[in-house]
Amino acid sequence: VGVLTAALLAALSVDLWLAFAVVAFFANFVPNLGAVVAVALPMPVVIIDPHASRLTAFIALTSLVVMHALIGNVVEPILFGHSMKLHPVTVLISLMIWSFLWGIPGLVLAVPLTSVCRIYLASIDHPLCAVLARALDGRFSS
Repeated sequence: VGVLTAALLAALSVDLWLAFAVVAFFANFVPNLGAVVAVALPMPVVIIDPHASRLTAFIALTSLVVMHALIGNVVEPILFGHSMKLHPVTVLISLMIWSFLWGIPGLVLAVPLTSVCRIYLASIDHPLCAVLARALDGRFSS
């Protein structure tokens, strides 16, 4: 996300594009809220810039929103799901549950905690635990 943000803002000749890319990189660790921060921070600079047109501001806003929406809601759940053996829907639901329980720290820790729960459930020799571990993985059949 940071590299894509840097490329987009540099292509649009936005001042401080590298700083905004670094902020987008670190904000990406906080799902959903980080994307809002990463999109909102460069907007005042783009709007106030005397050399930027309204079209440039519109392109910057829509491109950043679409990029963060696609990466945050499609690409990352699929990648996290494959790497941690969690179904993408499980990743999204875990984000909602852990953020409700612990707020922002829950958002950051949601996927690792859910992955640990799946591994622990899979290690217990009980049929119900095995079914729950397979459900978190997205495998509902034996």
